[in-house]
Amino acid sequence: MKILHSSDWHFGKTIEGRDRMDEFAAFVDEFVALAEEEEVDLVLLPGDLYDVANPSAAAQRLLCEAIDRLAAGGSRGVIVTAGNHDSPDRLVAPLPLATRQGVVILGRPCDEPELDPEGSPRDRVLRVAGGPSWVELRIPGCPHPAVVAALPYASEGRLNEVFIEDIAEEGTAQAAYSKRVGGLYAQLASHFRPDSVNLGMGHLFARGGHPSDSEREIQVGGAYTVYPEDLPAGAHYVALGHLHRPQEVKGAPSPTWYAGSPLVLSTSEIAYAKSVVIVEAEPGEEAVIRHVKVLAGRRIEVPEPCPYAEALALATDREEQDANVWLVLAINDRLSLTATENHELRRACKRLVQIRCVSEAAAAESGAVADRGERSAGELFIDFFQHSKGAAPDEALVQTFVALLDGLDASEVLSRAGQPKESESSCAR
Repeated sequence: MKILHSSDWHFGKTIEGRDRMDEFAAFVDEFVALAEEEEVDLVLLPGDLYDVANPSAAAQRLLCEAIDRLAAGGSRGVIVTAGNHDSPDRLVAPLPLATRQGVVILGRPCDEPELDPEGSPRDRVLRVAGGPSWVELRIPGCPHPAVVAALPYASEGRLNEVFIEDIAEEGTAQAAYSKRVGGLYAQLASHFRPDSVNLGMGHLFARGGHPSDSEREIQVGGAYTVYPEDLPAGAHYVALGHLHRPQEVKGAPSPTWYAGSPLVLSTSEIAYAKSVVIVEAEPGEEAVIRHVKVLAGRRIEVPEPCPYAEALALATDREEQDANVWLVLAINDRLSLTATENHELRRACKRLVQIRCVSEAAAAESGAVADRGERSAGELFIDFFQHSKGAAPDEALVQTFVALLDGLDASEVLSRAGQPKESESSCAR
């Protein structure tokens, strides 16, 4: 049996507000083509297929199209489980259509797959047994069934019980959560058999994993941590989602991997290649695991800091010569840019997503590196705005920020910013 593992697609995610749906669509084409070329029998997608719980219509349409193409009319198995970014209810919404092709979609740990009745035609994927978070599939052309412990993202709420109460120390909370998840996996793994290909799925943070900046901090390194030893035992392979860097989980009882996100989602992910995992498994044998590089998607380029003139020339070159890049620029000859300079850079390259100034000498002269405790809130706000936006904020914005910190009401805030008060605006209307 040949298995294809990918996760953390994050359909709908933007980069500094720039739409990336064309990149996601290109990945789907590449992924489906790989499944066909490799004659894959079963696809595992353990979560975070959407970037937000309420994804756009375009993101939902692309995911439904991807699942439909991967299922290949019911001849290939597809199992989808929810991640922490996914709404369980929204993820399972296409089930009435997906079920006809043997697709399994589980939103919560209590979800059970719909089983096919006895006597169903054997020319498509059949769900012959299952229960909460597990399923047994018979796949056309495969002499052995697949038994999959497919646990969706398991928060306290989704497990529908509180199993960490009044625990002050994080380490104790982690142990309690990990033990609970480990117990669930042990129960699910009890369905593994010597005559089947046994697989695990999960969307979780395994202790010792290496996260990147693009993972939201929810549960990464906190109480929702699973110790490697609590992951499924007796599996040919365990497919994980949640971390965006492809990596093996050391110390797990079965071969366990994060596939990682297929596209580069932040500047913290530019140092390693993106990939998906192909696994070849049969009963009684060790699985053969290999990684296939993903080619779709623009790369994020972060050149060394340079003077403004060089940055402008670089932006112009990338616009003319390289359409496959998102550009992040650092300017080292000044503390901030004027609005004109900022606009000039962004006109030069439409895929310029971030500009920042990193001149330590200029910062020192202006007092930007002085002790924060000796500086006003307004000064700190100006520094932050310059660092994140690459240009100085206007005075009205600074005054509005300071007024809000002072606890003034809305009309006073508008007054400080030089705007008409609500009463004055009403009279003008």
